[in-house]
Amino acid sequence: MAQEKRFRHAAVGGMLLLVAATSGCLNQGGGLAPSTLPITERDVYTVIGPAVGTDGTITLFSLPLLPVSGHGAIQEAKSKTGADGLVDVTVENQLYLYPLPIGYYRIKVAGKAIKFQRDMAN
Repeated sequence: MAQEKRFRHAAVGGMLLLVAATSGCLNQGGGLAPSTLPITERDVYTVIGPAVGTDGTITLFSLPLLPVSGHGAIQEAKSKTGADGLVDVTVENQLYLYPLPIGYYRIKVAGKAIKFQRDMAN
């Protein structure tokens, strides 16, 4: 009985070690941009606040199953805040690995949400 119990404990411990050894996360900087749209010296805008958007998909053997784009992440960040655009933008690529050949790939866009001030006289 004691030997069978030790074997079960060793098997469970081995499985937990396998899960821990094959799981992980990779986070890679994707870039920086001053803004997501052209801003001229005549444009006047207000910073609304911080904005974050993501776009992601499940992966199989680290290959995305569906298309993922920075554009989708920007659109999400803008729609959450009601912004016209983003300034001081950063992009990150994130890959989450699980013990099976399945994972999750995500693009994260962060920046300051802005709203242009429209001249009502013109």
